Parts: sequence; C-alpha cells; structure tokens
Amino acid sequence: MRAALSGIAIGLFLTVAGTQAGEVFKWVDKDGSVHYGEFAPNNKRSTTIETPSQPEPSATESSGDGEGDAAPSEPASTSSNASSGAARDKFLDDRQKKKEEKDKAEKQKAEKSRACNTAKSNISSLESGARIRVLDENGNNKYLNPDEIKKQLAEEKKNVAKYCK
Repeated sequence: MRAALSGIAIGLFLTVAGTQAGEVFKWVDKDGSVHYGEFAPNNKRSTTIETPSQPEPSATESSGDGEGDAAPSEPASTSSNASSGAARDKFLDDRQKKKEEKDKAEKQKAEKSRACNTAKSNISSLESGARIRVLDENGNNKYLNPDEIKKQLAEEKKNVAKYCK
C-alpha cells in the first residue's frame, strides 16, 4: 500500500515538476527509501533527472486569416523556445556537416594511401629486372621494352611524390 501511494505521489510530483520544466533530484535515504525533490539534499548523494520543458500556450494561436500564423504578440517563452529550437537545429546540422567532412577526409586519406602503396609496388616491380607484361589497348598481352620501362618508372616516381607525402 505504501509503495502504491509513493508511486502515485511520485507520478503527480513529476507531472507538476514537468510542467515547470526544471531539474528533479533523486536520492535514497539511510532506510533505502527513494525520494524526489526540487532541491538536492545537502549531505546525501543524489542524481539529477532532467524533465522535458513544455512551452506555454499562447493566448491566440493564429492571426485570424486561417493560415495558422503566430500572433504578433507571442509570449517570450514561445519565442525563446523557437530560437532554442533553431539553435539546436543549427547545431545538429553543423555536427552532421563536420561528420561528413571528416568521413570524406578519411576516405581521401585511404585512397591516397592506396595509390601510394600501388606506386611503390609498381616501382619495385619495374626495378626488379624481370620482364614486365601489360595489356595493350586491345586487351592483348604485351611486354615492355627497356625504354618503356624507364618511361613507366619515371611515371610511378611522380605518383610516389604525389601520393606518398
């Protein structure tokens, strides 16, 4: 019975506290009973429970033209809620943009690393002295002659300079 009454009291308190949009503190006393209040006890360990704020309804919701425009004389709390909502939206947009930029930068870094490793591997193959086989424009196998190997080696060294910084 006591637990049921405590639950009802807590529910009513949180409902009233929620309409005032403040902080609610929760703590446990020495007997193990859970308490809630607007103020934290001085000598007890407590946790803060954030309650959602509810905007106060304005006296007139529309200007009368049927389009649902806000009245010119909005209460200060409604305009501050709108500005805080806009600030929150801007914050979330900025955070999303930063995440996208970070992901793009990481992707570019990975691609650059891959290109660097490919160029180094190609140089190693070209300098090995082995015969180098490539596909020509028709898709046929072709072996590079020494002049073509030197030309390809110079190209791969440019790629290393470009991608391996």
